[in-house]
Amino acid sequence: MQHDRAQEAEEGEATNVFAGVQVPTTAPQLRFPVLQLIEVKPRSPSLPATWAAIGWGPEIFFIDDERKILTAHTSRVVALATFEKRDMFNAWASASEDGAVILWDENGSWSFKMKVRMQALTTLIEVHGGKLAAGSRQCSVHVLDPHTGTLTNTIKCGHEVLLLKKASEDGKRIATSAGAWEVSVHDVESGALLQTLDTRHDFQISNAPTVHGHFVNKIFSVKGKLLSFNGNFSSLWDSEKCELRFAKAGHCLAAVLNGALVTLGHDAFKVWDLSTGECVRTVRVELQPALTMCVVNDTLLTVHDDGAVLAWR
Repeated sequence: MQHDRAQEAEEGEATNVFAGVQVPTTAPQLRFPVLQLIEVKPRSPSLPATWAAIGWGPEIFFIDDERKILTAHTSRVVALATFEKRDMFNAWASASEDGAVILWDENGSWSFKMKVRMQALTTLIEVHGGKLAAGSRQCSVHVLDPHTGTLTNTIKCGHEVLLLKKASEDGKRIATSAGAWEVSVHDVESGALLQTLDTRHDFQISNAPTVHGHFVNKIFSVKGKLLSFNGNFSSLWDSEKCELRFAKAGHCLAAVLNGALVTLGHDAFKVWDLSTGECVRTVRVELQPALTMCVVNDTLLTVHDDGAVLAWR
């Protein structure tokens, strides 16, 4: 009886993590295709948050009391990252293809610029100890100390790094993927390869529409396990073992919200229970095509090709 009640509670939690209700947001209508958008939280909780966004060029669009265009980069900006361990000068960071990593304050003024030896940077995240990890197409991940501006170590990967995500909640492990099927998990400090995930079965179901190419485009850390996503399928991994695999019928965007997977297709959100792989909720919507989706402060943000930034709960 107690087991049945616990199971019902888990199912109710999975169902209610996302209702598909649009809520107000301070982000304005943007006038360019947005590849990534981040919220920059102010030091004082009484002040409104600001936003930074990137498109296809070297500019960063910073939305404060007024819209600013930040032009410190000289090549295409590929990634933005927020600092959880922040100070008055370093609230967020950006990286461009030519190897430049710039630190910014909450007002959109840059405080420090670092140059990574390798070029062709692709991704940027904060990892353990308030450090930054920058992925590169040159088969490397560079771990940077933003307080000293130095390169602390370089992680060699077996393929060009197009994907870089935290593989653990504490930021001590990262996951990379750019090969046909392979996802690699590395220790941030030592650079050691900890595990390799073979995701080829996620591409071998014949009746599923192909949304992306043959590589994983999202990695999430969920309760000590890894969740991989490729636009058609998700797999939940415990070490190198796949515990659960389920399809989404071409839902090309995904985010983890309160322990459940939320995906977005052209006309609907879907909520997936990660204990069973079942779809527990479908919310039909009429939206412009979405370019990216992320979770900010327990709110789901979708950014659309008409420039709209919408928030959902």
